[in-house]
Amino acid sequence: MDESKSYFRVNAAMLSQFVGKTVVLPGRVESMNSPHQAILITADQGRVTVHLNQAIPPETAFMEVVGEAEADGTVRMQSYRSWPNTVDLDVLNDLIQLQFPHAQLFSS
Repeated sequence: MDESKSYFRVNAAMLSQFVGKTVVLPGRVESMNSPHQAILITADQGRVTVHLNQAIPPETAFMEVVGEAEADGTVRMQSYRSWPNTVDLDVLNDLIQLQFPHAQLFSS
């Protein structure tokens, strides 16, 4: 991840607002469908398919993916970081939503 740039950390429900943009998507690895695809359970309990650009160790339980949000609701990975197995997704979702304190004003 390019540390000189800042990206929004998002959950599954927010992905459609960032199509074509680079986002940070944290979540729990639910499954690896192939060496090129993983399913993440995001902070809001959504399921997102991530198109991998590198192998992910099978013991990875939580990860943060940096990648481009696609129109079909998937994310095309550019890089990732492994997280410890102690992540509380509810707390993480609250933190993600703090980036958007007035999001309810703009939802349809």
